[in-house]
Amino acid sequence: MAKETGLIQRVRLVAAGMIITALLHALAFSERSCRALAFSLGLTSDVEISRQAVWKLLRKPAIVPFLQKIIAFALEQNLRQTPVLRLASNTADILAGVGRILVGDATTVCLHPSLAAYFPGSTNQTSVPKSHLKIQLTADLITGRSVHFSLDPYKRSDMKAALDFIPFLQKGDLLIRDLGYSSVECLKAIIEHGAYFISRLKARDAVFDENGVELDLLSQLRKAAPNPGMVVRLRVKLTNKGRMDCDLVAIRVPEEVANERRRKLKAKHKEQGWSPPSKDYLARQDWTLLITNLPESVADNKKITELYLMRWRIEMIFKAAKSHSGLLKAAGHKTNANHAQALVLAWVLMMIALAAMEVFALGRLREVHCPLAGCMVSELEIHNASLFKMLEKTAQRLGFYLEMAACGNDLALHIKRTRHYEGIHNRTELTPSRKALSEVLGSVLELEVEAGKMSGATALS
Repeated sequence: MAKETGLIQRVRLVAAGMIITALLHALAFSERSCRALAFSLGLTSDVEISRQAVWKLLRKPAIVPFLQKIIAFALEQNLRQTPVLRLASNTADILAGVGRILVGDATTVCLHPSLAAYFPGSTNQTSVPKSHLKIQLTADLITGRSVHFSLDPYKRSDMKAALDFIPFLQKGDLLIRDLGYSSVECLKAIIEHGAYFISRLKARDAVFDENGVELDLLSQLRKAAPNPGMVVRLRVKLTNKGRMDCDLVAIRVPEEVANERRRKLKAKHKEQGWSPPSKDYLARQDWTLLITNLPESVADNKKITELYLMRWRIEMIFKAAKSHSGLLKAAGHKTNANHAQALVLAWVLMMIALAAMEVFALGRLREVHCPLAGCMVSELEIHNASLFKMLEKTAQRLGFYLEMAACGNDLALHIKRTRHYEGIHNRTELTPSRKALSEVLGSVLELEVEAGKMSGATALS
């Protein structure tokens, strides 16, 4: 892959695998500088290289497509290793006949402002340029594995990214995504792949009955569910042109929740300079409107609501990964565009590796015999551990595992190698005003020796 992308054109001291390992090792300890990467290369590959040489390597444009190929390969391995699950009694009632429960969403990463020309981001009233990247992620809810990823420009909307994952869908998948990904074109594509979806209905979207007549939705919902907490399920069409049948599940929310939604909606329209929201738009805030193609015999109203609420898991993954894995520090590093992208891509690769180790898993799957099915099935045991507390420690352990594996799990060799490469970089790269610990100790010992000589001479005289 390195040769295909032009990152490595001939045999060199630093091989492609060494680069990946060094990037993962440095990010595991929230490091991102060229010096840190040179030190990581020493620890994990026993290679002496200067930070200037690392800088020349990371400024190559080929580093970005190379890492993208590696990530695509890692995701392909995840797809192969993520089985279609046969779930036991404590999880079979989640969904019968569904192999994977997938959740998708996006998060924005803020880069150093000096990269605004390469990665334009949002603007504010002061017109100060900002730099952002958008990460699109789809993950398996049960195992926590990442099954799709893309790095998009900040201004590319979720609607445009909605179709990116469709080619990777498998028959029987359930895809749960937020309002920004909802479009008739995308939902039709999911159905054509033999998969299922749960999504939000856009507040301005009209719905039609089986004959193509537009429904007076609010009037019908108010009659069917006059009190908060009530749920209504209707068979509807999302468009009167062509066939797009699905179920609408409407949950009436408490009055205080609806009022808070309306308050935020009005404030957003005012802040953005838009015209005030319509009365119908404001009235719809009394409801949480979900659409799905799951049959009611498979998932009743309560189950649809529970499944959609499980979408919060990907929000938790993003929050934990951004705040407790060194991403913000790495992304905010002042450097060139290729190095910045390489750091973000390497972070994504580290998250894929941690996901494969089931760090983000909702629970642990264990094989048990099911008398009804007459075969071995997977039973889900929900985790109680805190994802936030666990992630940082697990990332650091990953870095330490890489160090020890490179030393053949020989702790004495690991300590020797650490001292060796720390000494090399201290001798060549420390500023004149700063002394290494060994130099400080050496000067102290010299003073003690001189003092001993002086005291001995005094005693003789």
